[in-house]
Amino acid sequence: MKSFIILSLSLFLGSFSAYAVDMPSQSMMILGQQKTTALRKNIELKDKNASLLAEKEKLEKKKKGFLFGTIFSNAAAVTTIAGGVIAKKKNKQNIASIDTKAGDVTEALKKKAEEEKTDDDTDVVVIGDKVKVCRANRGIKDISGMCTKELEVGKSYTCNETDVCVASSGSVATCFVGDRSFSNGTAFTPAKTDTTDCQTVVQGYVDANNKAASKVKVCYLFPTLLEYGEKEFDISELEKGETLCQRSDFDFPSTLPTDPKSEKCFIGNASVALSGGKIDYTKKGSGSCSDYIDQLKEDIEPLNTTLTEKCVSGATEINLNGKIKDQSIMSDVLKYIQTNCPNITYLDLGDNSLTVIPAISLSKLKELDLYNNKLTALPVLTTPALLNLDIYQNKFTIIDTLPKTITKLDISNNKIIGISVDLGNVKEFHVNSSEKYYPKVVTEKINAWNKIAGNVLKDENDPPKEIPDTTLLVPFD
Repeated sequence: MKSFIILSLSLFLGSFSAYAVDMPSQSMMILGQQKTTALRKNIELKDKNASLLAEKEKLEKKKKGFLFGTIFSNAAAVTTIAGGVIAKKKNKQNIASIDTKAGDVTEALKKKAEEEKTDDDTDVVVIGDKVKVCRANRGIKDISGMCTKELEVGKSYTCNETDVCVASSGSVATCFVGDRSFSNGTAFTPAKTDTTDCQTVVQGYVDANNKAASKVKVCYLFPTLLEYGEKEFDISELEKGETLCQRSDFDFPSTLPTDPKSEKCFIGNASVALSGGKIDYTKKGSGSCSDYIDQLKEDIEPLNTTLTEKCVSGATEINLNGKIKDQSIMSDVLKYIQTNCPNITYLDLGDNSLTVIPAISLSKLKELDLYNNKLTALPVLTTPALLNLDIYQNKFTIIDTLPKTITKLDISNNKIIGISVDLGNVKEFHVNSSEKYYPKVVTEKINAWNKIAGNVLKDENDPPKEIPDTTLLVPFD
């Protein structure tokens, strides 16, 4: 009996240890059953003990015969009674132990209940022992690209198509569990505290992504390229061609000069053409306009330093050879020079790959170098003192305009097919024999010019050499 009782209690206690943590409610039920059984056994032991005591008294009254049997019987009775007492004591200990463990489980249940409390206003999305999980790409723009699945609370899953679902917004998608999120391939475990509707969270991403896609950043640039402002416009609220590039839309110091002809707007890396103060925001360059202009500023900084130093010192010569990185700033550069260095006599704009040069107005300029660019026409020149003009290594085909003050002209390394201007004042003319000279109409004009006394014709092959007036250029055609 002793072994049976101890074994039975061990089994009951083993059941308790197996369920107490994971299933507290069921453990309480089992403990109640165990306590009832133990109390019942205690009553049975009391009755058995009373019966044995009565038997002992009867044996003690027998004084005759069967001594060995009597002693044996007495010994057995005493042993049995002692065993019953021990069993009874052990049973009481087990009852006390069960009561203690039941108290622990009760406290655990109370604590768990506190943790699972939610406000009455919370939109609880828990369905039984399952929670809705959403899976979608964070760049989602349409809620239909999301998929959902109800997953068990407390069970571990991996955020992928197999464990959750297939999201049409992208295979590398995020899992949203309540207001928590897990990147693709990450493990997660749904909990009863995940009460936020994950679809609401995903809808937030949809709204934010659509709003971001409808925005365009416009940069408003001043001529110096050292000051600009930027502003983000929501094009979903604008009509095509609506005014975006207005100085009043940007926060600039009032001390900055105003020059609408030079001020520009950029969208991305594209300078936006203005038409009546309006721009077509659908035509834009790539990247960020602020990043693009910052790069321009880095490119122009050395140029700005050179100009400032030269103009402040009162220099008469400015060499910008290879210093102009972006053609769009040429008008600003010339405007700065004309305003701050009006007395220069020499200007070198060579080796800058320029395709066009804005008008130049410098009253004291005597020499202008435009060599090694990609020019096809001369800029408008308001330069009454200009004597020397170098357009070597460009893409000229026709010389149809020329200041009458020019006395030295270099047209070598161009594909000249016509000269329609009077060369009467030119005294030094540079050509290039490596081109086999020029078409007949050009060579005839140059040959006629070369026969005039005092005129000097030079071949720009290295080293340059003078072509005698008695030598006629041979046309290549």
